[in-house]
Amino acid sequence: MRKLNRFLFNLILLNGLFVVFLSNTLDGSILDWLIKPSLSEEEKEWKMHKRTVDTSDANYPFQIINDGYKFITIKEIEKKGKTDYVVEWGFQFKIKNTSNQNYYVTVNYILKDKDSFQVDQCRTLRYVPAKGEGTIRQTTTMDYSDYKKGVASSSWTISYSENQPYGSFIEGIKHIEQ
Repeated sequence: MRKLNRFLFNLILLNGLFVVFLSNTLDGSILDWLIKPSLSEEEKEWKMHKRTVDTSDANYPFQIINDGYKFITIKEIEKKGKTDYVVEWGFQFKIKNTSNQNYYVTVNYILKDKDSFQVDQCRTLRYVPAKGEGTIRQTTTMDYSDYKKGVASSSWTISYSENQPYGSFIEGIKHIEQ
């Protein structure tokens, strides 16, 4: 019985050391190969913010209602003959055009790490009619290795124009009567 206990103890210890070794080898890529990465339920929830546009322009035509991002799933892909992973994520951006002018709005949504370095970004273009309000949503993927760096915050920039950029696919936002 004592030999069995000692054997089991050594087996568990050896297994623990093996897992620690794998998790520290090649930034955990061997461990990722053995154990398929997944997202927690918390990571799949929206991280929503109420932020405003920092401008001194009294005639700025937009009101930002809220914005946020979430991680959706981890997908397995083949890359250069090897199995790799990408993380699908998306952002949501609620905007209101307070002017009497139609605009094309480009939202560039940026995910940042704890040191405010960019981890990934996603850009989309939408048509926003005068007095229009709506939600802009877009999804994209990032390499799992970038995701593992950690996402601590987000930011965005928006630009707008009265003219449609050449060759751009535009999705509209509904018109709101006021």
